[in-house]
Amino acid sequence: MQRRDSGGTMTIEAPTARRPKRRWWRTAWDRFGAAARAFRGPVPEREPFTLKRLSDEIPEIVQLSERAPDAVDELETVYLRAQRFLDERDQITVVTMIRDLVDTYRQIPPPQPGADPVVERLAKRTAVVTEFVEERAEHTARRHYAQGLYVGTAISVGVLALVGLAAVGVINAFVSLAGGKG
Repeated sequence: MQRRDSGGTMTIEAPTARRPKRRWWRTAWDRFGAAARAFRGPVPEREPFTLKRLSDEIPEIVQLSERAPDAVDELETVYLRAQRFLDERDQITVVTMIRDLVDTYRQIPPPQPGADPVVERLAKRTAVVTEFVEERAEHTARRHYAQGLYVGTAISVGVLALVGLAAVGVINAFVSLAGGKG
């Protein structure tokens, strides 16, 4: 929209956006949703999902991180992935594996200056824990995918049955309107 003021200056204003029309089905859906929420009752609040640090779970790992920081970083990453992707039982298994690993290597005295054999052994054991977490996460993902397929198939069959029953009812209604046997 263009306007000129008394000084002859032209200003251009952006057109205002039109409000979309409220459709009849949207109003009905809002009413139905409100009724469904009232029937269902209040939805319980969920606690926010927070990841715990490995050092909070196993404080002794700080001592081990001085000798083998790379392996401890890998264990911390594995622990975070376990919390995110595994169920509670598998998480307990991972924590137990890490705790056993830390307790075992904490008892080994520090070597003389030079190569530390604990680092190599710890890297191998860390690889075992990492492999376990990856395997269990993959298994859990496959299980959830299969369950989703089954639920989707069951819902599809139910919807198909309802559509079939509705079609039979509509056909019978038209036949009875036409004056035939219903």
